[in-house]
Amino acid sequence: MENEIIQQLDVIAKNIQALAEPKFIEYIALIFSFIGIIVSGIAIWFAVQVPKKIADRQDNIALFEKRYNVYYLFADFRALSLYIVNTKDRISIQKFFLSSYNITWSNDKNDNAIKVSSQCALILSQMFQSKFLFNESIGMEIAHFSNLVINVITFSLDDNKTAELEQAQKILMMNINKNEKYMWILNQMESYLEITK
Repeated sequence: MENEIIQQLDVIAKNIQALAEPKFIEYIALIFSFIGIIVSGIAIWFAVQVPKKIADRQDNIALFEKRYNVYYLFADFRALSLYIVNTKDRISIQKFFLSSYNITWSNDKNDNAIKVSSQCALILSQMFQSKFLFNESIGMEIAHFSNLVINVITFSLDDNKTAELEQAQKILMMNINKNEKYMWILNQMESYLEITK
């Protein structure tokens, strides 16, 4: 009886051992599971990359638009500065400035002064962004030139600042005559005007 129990236990142990050993089909199932995990990982990676590329492209377009706005403003400042540097009539300076930005002139002096001041503040805020949109050296040059133009326009608003207006016009004239510097700034700005890099 004891031998029989040992034989039965031996049979049970062999059956358990046979069940515990993996069969060929189980190896194949394991390999397919592993391949499924890899394929899923690749699919997830591609699913993340597509929106990321779209977002990067949209960021580049938004950056291009901001850079182009500053570039366009700066290019227009050249024409504006050439006009206002030789104009002695304060009202003509203000009218030309407002008309350059499609702002209508009114018969109310205070209303015009508010329009001019508001537009100057708006332009300066856009121009001062240039050091973040381009690089610091370009930004400094743009800010410097913009301040010169805005000074002339601002002094044109005050009848008591004739000497300051004339001095601001002289300083602006000296800077306008540095055409190669102005063209260098425009060329540097143009090199940044690409949607993709």
